[in-house]
Amino acid sequence: MCSNHQTRLEWSEAPCNAIITAVSALADVPAGELPPLYDYVDPDALNALFAASDDGSDLRLSFSYLEYDVTVHQEGETVITVVNRDASVRCSQSMEEW
Repeated sequence: MCSNHQTRLEWSEAPCNAIITAVSALADVPAGELPPLYDYVDPDALNALFAASDDGSDLRLSFSYLEYDVTVHQEGETVITVVNRDASVRCSQSMEEW
């Protein structure tokens, strides 16, 4: 199964916290049971990058976390795509906010 899920982040919440919450919901796994995000991306750098860049630029950062491709946009949107890497197939299905 693969899906494209989008959510709007509350910028009062650190992007890394929102990503963990979203992936936890998608994977149906408690957040505490997920592998550390820092094995995939530097959480402090990610949070600092988006906290410091509020000048209206079109900042985006993409990385893989487990079987998910995650893209964070400056305007607060996070796109999480579940990818079937073995078959190299992408499917899409929209999901509203978590």
